[in-house]
Amino acid sequence: MTAEDRFERELVEVMRAAADDFGGPSHDLVRRSIERGRRQRRVHRLRWSGTLVALFCLVGLVVGTASGGVRWFGDDGPAPVAARPGVARGDWTGNLLANLTAALPGNGMVSDGETAFAGTGPMVLRASAFVAARYTNTIGTARVEVTIARLPTTTAWNLPQECGGSLADTGCVVSHGLDGGTLRTFAIPKFQFATYTRPDSTQVQVRAVNPDSPDGTSQPVLSTAEIGQTASSPIWDDIRSALAPPQVQVAGLLAEAVGSAVRDGSVELVVPGTATEVQALVRTGSNSTMIRIRVKPVPENALLLCTRGGCEGGLTVNGLPARYDPYYVEDGVSVQQAVTVLHPDGLELTVESGLVGPADVANDAVQGGSLTREQVEAIATSRVWDA
Repeated sequence: MTAEDRFERELVEVMRAAADDFGGPSHDLVRRSIERGRRQRRVHRLRWSGTLVALFCLVGLVVGTASGGVRWFGDDGPAPVAARPGVARGDWTGNLLANLTAALPGNGMVSDGETAFAGTGPMVLRASAFVAARYTNTIGTARVEVTIARLPTTTAWNLPQECGGSLADTGCVVSHGLDGGTLRTFAIPKFQFATYTRPDSTQVQVRAVNPDSPDGTSQPVLSTAEIGQTASSPIWDDIRSALAPPQVQVAGLLAEAVGSAVRDGSVELVVPGTATEVQALVRTGSNSTMIRIRVKPVPENALLLCTRGGCEGGLTVNGLPARYDPYYVEDGVSVQQAVTVLHPDGLELTVESGLVGPADVANDAVQGGSLTREQVEAIATSRVWDA
């Protein structure tokens, strides 16, 4: 095995371990969720499967707090949702690039900065922020990338406290800050990583990409200790306080949005999602439908383009630009219908209904779906997304 082959294999393993910090959705989400739906339908009553109970115990607030587990709606829809304490929209007018400059060692120069944070948009878009720049000192120039995020749970599921497995030979170190946070740092050729997670579920992840030397090696521009200090710097406190808490992230708003559209049914967040995407099982009568909700920031003058056959464009009943897509297949998952809506203040929201995995096309619990086009549109246009 060549040095390049070994590097590529090690990079894949280490990047996978780093990505685990954010607890993204499982690759077989649809298959496992539909299988649980089958079991529940056979017994004609709601019961937690052993796997799901274990998952709830592990991820805690992701489902228990954000969506309340399974929410049932009567003929009059869901009960009024109580005010969300401590959640004020406001506008964040800080400067992420200035924060990054202050967090990095002062003996270098910062250039070519880029940032991404919907500081003046709906709270549902504010679960994470990103800033990156080139940092140059006497050693060379590295690209430094920082992601600041509020995780949907404070449980150990998201706390990077271990250095075993694929990180055993990376110089991985775990330490604890005075504020109760946990810092994990490690490095591989060309890359350095640091993740600082605080007890309030906010996390700062730093990645440095170092330049190649003429001999094919890569000399770190910043030390691993300096990368760790960048991640744990208090300079990020202002942006941390502006991040959306779990109750106004997608998972937290799910039950209210679905309940406004489905008058006699239930919704269950089946597994932890991400800050911008969740999947849930909606039951109406004897039918069950898997839905996926995605949000992303867009320019306020953005347009919705039709790229699939059968696509229709127009306005929703409340005057919002919308696109309707009938059946399509994406990444091996078939979608019976989807509605994408442009909300005010740069929010694009998509609701996909009737998701079916490639091994489950004959499952009558989900095939064809049980939600009407009007119900899917009502979920997508719910006012809860605009808070």
